Amino acid sequence: MKVYSRGTCRGRDAWYIDYRFDGIRVRRRIGYGERGKAAAERKLAQIRAEIEAGTHQASKKTKSITFRDFVNKKYLEYLMKKRFYPKSGSFFAKHLVDHFGNTPMHMITYSMVEKYHESRSKDGPVAANRELSLLRAIFNKAEFWNQKCGYGELKLRLPACNPVRGIEFNAEESRRRFATGEEIKSLIEKAYSDKLRDIILLALNTGMRKGEIQNLSVKKHIDWNQNIIELPETKSKHLKRNGEIQRLPMNPLCRGILLKYKDEAEEFPFNYNFRKVFDNAMADAKISKLHFHDLRRTFAVLLRLQGVDIFTVSSLLRHSPPEQLRITAIYTPAINEELHNAVGRLELYFNDLLRDAFPFYLGTIRSQMPKSVSESGVENLYLTRSLSIGYGA
Repeated sequence: MKVYSRGTCRGRDAWYIDYRFDGIRVRRRIGYGERGKAAAERKLAQIRAEIEAGTHQASKKTKSITFRDFVNKKYLEYLMKKRFYPKSGSFFAKHLVDHFGNTPMHMITYSMVEKYHESRSKDGPVAANRELSLLRAIFNKAEFWNQKCGYGELKLRLPACNPVRGIEFNAEESRRRFATGEEIKSLIEKAYSDKLRDIILLALNTGMRKGEIQNLSVKKHIDWNQNIIELPETKSKHLKRNGEIQRLPMNPLCRGILLKYKDEAEEFPFNYNFRKVFDNAMADAKISKLHFHDLRRTFAVLLRLQGVDIFTVSSLLRHSPPEQLRITAIYTPAINEELHNAVGRLELYFNDLLRDAFPFYLGTIRSQMPKSVSESGVENLYLTRSLSIGYGA
């Protein structure tokens, strides 16, 4: 809150008041000269007292909206247009709507949010953090939309500042879980179908995320000549920012899996929620605390155990590198051959793992493999490829 002046064309000083109420900035001219200054100071003191007493009236240019109406009618529509967060965002939004549903947006306070976060943290600290992060994003977006309102449009009544600001998030430990060789063998053995085995092996041989596997098209996203999987939608920030396409090299095992679906009518063979069958397979294999995303971490661990350098692993995972690694990438790019050779080393690992336990299943994949590949591994299948596709770090 402040009082300020501006000079007019007639040489007089015009005095204004400037304050925020319900998330709206209000600036109003009060008068001119010394009398105008005194009137502005009295008016600002009156408004301050009304706000403290809770009797100050909102501007006619604002409207009140409940949290439920804002989320259901405005925010979720915006959220559904985003590429990777509609399902998780709508899941966490449901809990927020159940708690704050009929409360007007401008009446949600810091203490209300703090109490909600404490109660939710008792059930799950990580889920409570996600809900708190979403709530912060909701208020930030509401304030941003208020700023973009056109002439004559009613602005929403919001708190003076984001009520999430200042609340501490729960401490989270980074996951380090990955599957061991015995767990991989048990998981594949207890898989309920060959398609689930294909999904597990795809994740272990490419490092693809669950959503990327579900949205994989065998007709559009695979370059069979270059042995490349091309994913147009990316979660990697540095690729998304530059509009680049993710390019993942296929080893013979991965190629053999995908060739089984090449001539089928179904374009997206893995486009279903396989979480339940994956959890059932883990339960039968007596494996605990292993998420599907941990297979991506297992992919990285297996590469390192096969002697692949950390720079190439970073390229295959499509992680945004630190500045030092980005500078190194300018001089020593991870070329096409190196990436193919890296995933090709997993061929030996999975041949040994599957040969004794699942010979028939391995045979169905091997029948689709190129004839230039023997059981001993990759023989120059990718070594003669020219550097026609660049890989970002």
